[in-house]
Amino acid sequence: MTEPIPHGAAQQTPVVLPLRCEFVGDVAAFERLSAEWDLLLTSSAQQSFFLRFAWVRAWWRHYAPRGARLYVICCRDANGCLVGIAPWYVRQHRLFGVPYLRELAFIGTGIDADTSEFMDLIAHRHQETSVTSAIANFLMSRADWDRLYMNHVPSDSSCLQNLLAAFGGRASGQPCDRAPYVDTAGTWDDYRRSLGRSMRRNVEYYARRLFNHRRCEFNRASTRSDAHVALDALVRLHQLRWQSAGHPGSFSDRSLHHLLRETLDEQFEAGRVLLWTLSIDGQIEAALLGFLDNGTLHYFQMGFNPAYSRDDIGTALLGLCLRNSFEDPAIRVFDFMGGGDGYKQLWARSSRSTTTCVADSRNLRTWLHWAHARLWQFSTTVYRRLTPMSLRLARRDFIRARIRQRLSAIRERSSQAFLAFSCQAADVLEVVNPFAQSAASFV
Repeated sequence: MTEPIPHGAAQQTPVVLPLRCEFVGDVAAFERLSAEWDLLLTSSAQQSFFLRFAWVRAWWRHYAPRGARLYVICCRDANGCLVGIAPWYVRQHRLFGVPYLRELAFIGTGIDADTSEFMDLIAHRHQETSVTSAIANFLMSRADWDRLYMNHVPSDSSCLQNLLAAFGGRASGQPCDRAPYVDTAGTWDDYRRSLGRSMRRNVEYYARRLFNHRRCEFNRASTRSDAHVALDALVRLHQLRWQSAGHPGSFSDRSLHHLLRETLDEQFEAGRVLLWTLSIDGQIEAALLGFLDNGTLHYFQMGFNPAYSRDDIGTALLGLCLRNSFEDPAIRVFDFMGGGDGYKQLWARSSRSTTTCVADSRNLRTWLHWAHARLWQFSTTVYRRLTPMSLRLARRDFIRARIRQRLSAIRERSSQAFLAFSCQAADVLEVVNPFAQSAASFV
């Protein structure tokens, strides 16, 4: 029971103590944040798989740009508890090979491949304003950065709005992408009825036709070993599909495969990595990978055998996975993620938007970057207006041919290296074998 305030006594307003910010720039200190990081994320409104420490750490191991270094800012309260994180790194932009701009970006972004979405500052729930202000003040007191580039931030993020306000005219936000999603909290039948006429038929038709005419099996990996088999199949099928169309494929760089394998090993037992497969005549011919966190299943990657394109095996697998998500109470949202693929709009009527936030320290380096960007934009516009479409298509085909040649050369070098190793192993066996036979006869 609360005692009454004595008559005439002034009611005290709770004092909000300022947060203490600390800079984490080395890997050892970063690794020590593991337990605190996920504990804070779980108690935040920003809970997303791509902000999990396991994903952020694995991404940094396999994708950290050359010359980049960690730039993580941690906020702690008076008791030393972690209440906020800015999960950034700093990299150098170069002009004619000369570094001139130090840019901050989210760990998980800033490379050609889109590997992470729904990035944000991490703040303890109801402390977003104080955390964002502390991070902004701490950042503006330092002179070791020139530009802040935060990509794929949810447009409804309170941290984003607070950061824009803290930086004032030095920051701006612009639309980045839209990620369609399906609310799986309802029923499968209600969802089917919400689709267009053709999709209402196709969402189950292709799977039903495959199962009627082939010996098919649809599975969701239940053990880590099964998940590894499914992941390897996904990589193989994804590359087979895209390379048959003349494209390098997402896994032409082995970094993505290594990232996914490490994530699978660390997060599968926690139920955050889901892998579905569709087998035909005992062979996996399609696979889909998703990441589950806080009730949202992020559809990350799919691979299927192009030999079954006429059977629309991709649509069949996606429909089966989506229906399985409706049946799983742990999945409340099936997120198609961004990227602008037109087919996603056929499956999902709702979407979430993301924003790109840019802030700078307004010095000579940022002015050079602004001038370089405007010059590049102007030259691109002139190129598109003055260059005939035939020449632009020829240039595109030339670049694709060069990529195919490089991939072919890599495969040829790999096969030659394996052949040389096999020959050397055979020579060694020829030398060792007589001695082994002699020893055996002697025994």
